Amino acid sequence: MSKKSEAKKKQNYQDKPLARRCRTCAHLRSEVVKKSWGGDKEMMSCLIGGFAVKPNSACDLYEQALRTVKPT
Repeated sequence: MSKKSEAKKKQNYQDKPLARRCRTCAHLRSEVVKKSWGGDKEMMSCLIGGFAVKPNSACDLYEQALRTVKPT
């Protein structure tokens, strides 16, 4: 291994890390709702608090999900 590769491994360097946000949280509930005028809307809520969330928000109870939801 090169010195740079060793340094990256030592620092646990991630060139594409998952951001700490509601969209990647294990506690996210997401469903697509069909609107009467023909459009779709993604409704997201927190399974812990039961409130609506925004995709790029986060809280202190964040846990990384095993799956990720594609951005709309």
